[in-house]
Amino acid sequence: MQLNEQSAQSSGQLPVVGRTPAKSRSFARYGWIFSAIGVLFLVNAFIGYRAQLTSGQNMEEIVAANGNLLRLRRVQLLIRDAETGQRGYILTGERSYRIPYDVALSELDAALADLDRSLRSARIPDTLREDFARAIGTKGDALSSTLAFAEQNGFSAAERIMEEDNGQRYMDDIRDSGQAINDELIESIIEAQSAFRRSNNQSRVTLLVSVIASVLLLAGFLYLLRVDFRHKEVVHRLLHTQATQLEETVLDRTRELEQLNEQYKNSNQELESFAYVVSHDLQEPLRKIQAFGDRLATRYGSLLDETAQDYIARMRQAALRMSTLLTDLLEFSRVNTRGLKLVEIDLNEKFKNVVDDLEIGIAQAEARVTAESLPTVRADAVQMRQLFQNLVANGIKFRRPGVTAELHVSGRVLEAGSEPIAELTFSDNGIGFDEKYRERIFVPFQRLHDRNEFPGSGMGLAICRRICERHGGSIAVRSIPGVGSNFIVRLPLDPVIVEPSTNARSDA
Repeated sequence: MQLNEQSAQSSGQLPVVGRTPAKSRSFARYGWIFSAIGVLFLVNAFIGYRAQLTSGQNMEEIVAANGNLLRLRRVQLLIRDAETGQRGYILTGERSYRIPYDVALSELDAALADLDRSLRSARIPDTLREDFARAIGTKGDALSSTLAFAEQNGFSAAERIMEEDNGQRYMDDIRDSGQAINDELIESIIEAQSAFRRSNNQSRVTLLVSVIASVLLLAGFLYLLRVDFRHKEVVHRLLHTQATQLEETVLDRTRELEQLNEQYKNSNQELESFAYVVSHDLQEPLRKIQAFGDRLATRYGSLLDETAQDYIARMRQAALRMSTLLTDLLEFSRVNTRGLKLVEIDLNEKFKNVVDDLEIGIAQAEARVTAESLPTVRADAVQMRQLFQNLVANGIKFRRPGVTAELHVSGRVLEAGSEPIAELTFSDNGIGFDEKYRERIFVPFQRLHDRNEFPGSGMGLAICRRICERHGGSIAVRSIPGVGSNFIVRLPLDPVIVEPSTNARSDA
């Protein structure tokens, strides 16, 4: 980096700031490691999630199996309570001893149905469930039939039946079938507990791996952060150096531009003063040439031959054209040298005055000049009159042969930011021109047509542009050959005028 910076400074160019090679190598070297750790972290997180999900399922299985054991135990207790209540009632004849029997039998069917549904959900074999239900039903029927016999034939006869019946064998069947179901449930609990322990162990391993992966990622991030911090320090120092160099360069260029601008102002003022003096001082000898030319033609024209008379005519014509050029040049220079007096101007009234001044020319051209609703602006009255006069005369002069010349002036106010602008459009149906020349026509003394075809000095539109710019506005044109032209003038409603000493320009 130092070599690059030194070479850039020696060549006079600012060094280019970019990613340092060391930083690029660091990211390239450790990027795949961080990627692998990240993948490991994600895979481990997925495994941990699955382990936790499995642990939850195993716990649900354990809870369900314990619930089934309780339901099984409750059914066995109910049938035992029913047997105890029946036996006590037959032996004593006391009605109170029968209450446990009645309560147990009233709850037995619902408890047995609930146990069967739970065992079916726990996937206990159908044979075990059916054997247990059959044993319970047999025992219940035996209890009911013995009790009914006792109530009909006496309790003494029922006692003999109780001693001779198979009550103990029925209870053994209930105990054996219930033990088979109990063994199935215990086995499922043992399996679920074993799976739960495996899931917990797997969760611990995944947690440990996740912690290690997180530590590695954090360490790698801190390392790259340190590398990036060092890189930023280097870049900051380099940017500071560049900023200092750039600031010095800008200051140097600013001083040079200020010097050039001052020279430009002085030169521009000298050029404008020179143009004013030349155009003004040349008028006197030119008038003498015109005067003596007129005297020669008047007093001695009859004594001269045709050739001499032609020479005198050409001299007078050239002097007249020179006078016109000097007059226009003088007007052009006065636009910037003469101070402006800003007043409120109704452009409708200004347009009417200009049309009155050009009444003879408009009548000779048989032209129609109209206007509509022009705004009011603050401007210099003399220059606004000159602007309107040049543009109206221009629209009349460049008319098409055999076509009635028409010029229409329209205006509107545009809200351009915080300063409203008056937009004036001078539309004519004249000869038009190719728009590739739309900048050339605003340059002093530039013409698109021969002076014999359309007379003039080529200064009218240049003066218009200078007037618009002096008022802080602009002028543009859109034209189609053989159709006509639209000159668009934009002027601030309340311009801020900068005096020529600080805003001088030269279009020559």
